[in-house]
Amino acid sequence: MKPMKQSVRVQALCPGLVRTEFPERMGLDPARLPARVIMSPEDVVEASLAGLALGEVLCVPALDDPTLISGVDSAHRDLLEHSGSGKVADRYRN
Repeated sequence: MKPMKQSVRVQALCPGLVRTEFPERMGLDPARLPARVIMSPEDVVEASLAGLALGEVLCVPALDDPTLISGVDSAHRDLLEHSGSGKVADRYRN
């Protein structure tokens, strides 16, 4: 029998503040958090799934300008390109 071809998609989700019990469990007063920036868990999940459908590897649900993400991607590629020597950088040596 021929094995089925399967694919895996990966996404980094950066939701920001989400309405959960986390603040209370951490001993924080949720009333002190800015309500206007807290997303519902349902909105975060919906945005994440929409991002996967769009092929986004990095999902920031509250970010309106997706070109800002491409700037992060470009910076990440630059970091990888310039850090591929395989040895510890001189500034970390005694």
